[in-house]
Amino acid sequence: LSLSLSPDARETNKEDCDIKLGTRFHEHFSNALMALNSVVLALVVLAAIGQAAKITVTPKIVNSSPGVVNVSWEAPDTKSKYTIGLYIHVAGVSHLAESSVPSTLTGTIQVPVVNLRESFSFKLCRGDCSPATALVESDLIRFQSFNEPQHPRLALTGKPSEMLLMFTTRDALVPPTAVVGPTAGAFPMHFNGTSAAPYKVSDMCFSPANDSSLFFDPGHQHSVLLTGLAPDTTYFYKFGGLAGSEGYVWSGMCSFRTPPAPAATATASAVVFADMGVGLPYEKVSGGSSYPVARASVEWIGRLMQESAWPGAPLPSLLVHMGDISYARGYPFVWEWFMSSITPLASALPYMVGIGNHEYDYRGHGQVIPSWAPWGTDSGGECGVPYSARFSMPAPPAQMAPPATGHANTRSLWYSYEQGPIHYTVMSTEHDFTRISVQYQFLAADLASVDRTRTPWIVFAGHRPMYTSEGNLTDSFTRTFIAEIEPLFHLHHVDVALWGHVHKYERTCGIVSAGVCGARDEDGTVHVVIGNAGNDYQTPWFETSPYHAPEPDWLVFRTYDFGISTLTANATTLQFNAHGWKRGDIHDSFTLTKP
Repeated sequence: LSLSLSPDARETNKEDCDIKLGTRFHEHFSNALMALNSVVLALVVLAAIGQAAKITVTPKIVNSSPGVVNVSWEAPDTKSKYTIGLYIHVAGVSHLAESSVPSTLTGTIQVPVVNLRESFSFKLCRGDCSPATALVESDLIRFQSFNEPQHPRLALTGKPSEMLLMFTTRDALVPPTAVVGPTAGAFPMHFNGTSAAPYKVSDMCFSPANDSSLFFDPGHQHSVLLTGLAPDTTYFYKFGGLAGSEGYVWSGMCSFRTPPAPAATATASAVVFADMGVGLPYEKVSGGSSYPVARASVEWIGRLMQESAWPGAPLPSLLVHMGDISYARGYPFVWEWFMSSITPLASALPYMVGIGNHEYDYRGHGQVIPSWAPWGTDSGGECGVPYSARFSMPAPPAQMAPPATGHANTRSLWYSYEQGPIHYTVMSTEHDFTRISVQYQFLAADLASVDRTRTPWIVFAGHRPMYTSEGNLTDSFTRTFIAEIEPLFHLHHVDVALWGHVHKYERTCGIVSAGVCGARDEDGTVHVVIGNAGNDYQTPWFETSPYHAPEPDWLVFRTYDFGISTLTANATTLQFNAHGWKRGDIHDSFTLTKP
């Protein structure tokens, strides 16, 4: 079989992308990030008066993404603050990021870079970078291949023997291919997939997402369906394909582990989190948001993928990111860094996502907004387009909702899947969920169809919380949410509901209805807000006096510490742990039991 795995094939990513990359990624960037963080503290470059400005970058060809380049500079005088700006060479696109440089006569810093599938350069600027302040530009820098296979991410499909693999290259592959096997040296399973054309700036709904001075090609998104997989099994794989005149391009070696098959006799564990984003290694970017704590979250998730959350627990076989994914907010550069940052995670376990306000919300995109809905403009005009192109969840095709005529369809809005003894039902809080809506009909039918003899636990998930002590139960959204959706929880005995949006951790009692606690947590639904994985917008708890604000009666625990959470279940017990971000200590835990 001619799959170009012979010595003459171009393997553009020489390093493994499996779970061990979590450690490699951290080590690879630790020195560069430390150097760049020290850059932020400096304001002035000291240089001889009259000296010509100069900037050089090595290497000029970067082997694989993510990579590091050395940027050296000389400044013309001692009177100004200088910055180094990163520029992508796409007509009309402005600079992407910049950082101040240390106060030395001349200097060199290490700058992390990712493959944007175009050439790029650096400029030395007097003050903040702009066309008027740029003094000198480096030679063009590029990665070895613009078609380097990047951003592998796995997802469940609803069938236990399948996994969907997606990845990105600049051009279409003929065809996109994955080879899979039980060991790193044998690939008896071969799968071909399809390539989706890149979404365009015209697919976006509003600025800044549809601003041509910020937009650049996101590449082709490839989908390869892997079938015939055994449950709870480790596989090794490579992915790539024929990229036109460039020939075959292949990833490095990766591996993934399948979850246990749906069964009450199985034990399954998952890492769950929301509102993570990405920590960008630059002082300033052209837009979007950067959250340094997200780097720690990625590292802790990677550690939990290799170590049990608590003695006796199985290793996680699922990752759940419930909304506010990258916080790009219309700036594609942030999406690129986010997808690179989760590669160690999403290439090794199914990475299941839910849509949040920062992926979808923008008024004027064609959706009728009910009077009770708080949907604003939080997506920066993306309207779910990048989210839908980059992730594919097992949602029925009939429920892919276009935001407006002329814009790309959105998908992965509401869906369900199973892992061992757990049934997961996912909703979109950014779409109508009242009884007359298509979404409500799906949620009601899905919950009614759960076979509790096979999956005794139901975990429900969405982005905006039904219960949070950051708000109250009387605003129009929460009143509608509770009135429309909570009766389904009671009718179908939903055990746990996971939410994000509020950038804290909170846990309620087992709520039976409208904030009323059951005699035991098992009598109702335990609501957990897990939005503390990265976003650092942390408002104080609402209070009416200078004293410590009292908690609602239905709240058991809350903290604004950063962290991630894990859940583990077998036929009779569900254990939930909230881990802090500094040492991974368990800050909160609860256990639910069944007869």
